Amino acid sequence: KEDRALISNRAGVTISNASYFASTSTAKRFDVYFLRAGESINSATPFAKDFVAGSYYSKRLAGGTYQVFFTEAGNKNMGYPPITVTLANNENYHFVISGNESLSFAVCRIDGLTCVSN
Repeated sequence: KEDRALISNRAGVTISNASYFASTSTAKRFDVYFLRAGESINSATPFAKDFVAGSYYSKRLAGGTYQVFFTEAGNKNMGYPPITVTLANNENYHFVISGNESLSFAVCRIDGLTCVSN
C-alpha cells in the first residue's frame, strides 16, 4: 500500500511493469484485467492495455475481491495464472510485474519496503 492522496469510497491501484528483456529480444506487452466474481475476460476491458516494460498505470476501483489476469497484449488467453486480491476502499495498492522472458513472470504487492507474493 502506498501513502498518497485518497479518494473516498474507492481503492487506488497502481501497477508497475518491471519485467526485464534482453536487448536482443522483443519485450512482451501485457494486458491487465481486474475482474469480479462472475465476470468474463472475453467481454472485459483491460485495466491496463498494451502495457510495456518500464511503465505504470494508476486507476481507482471500487473495493472488493478481484481476480487479476495478466495476458499477452491483444490475446485474452490466460497464459499466466491469475492472482486474487481484496481491495479496501480508502486504501492505496501497488502491484509489480517482475521477471524475464527466459524464466517466468510474477506479480507481487508492495507492502512497506517489501514485495509480497500473492
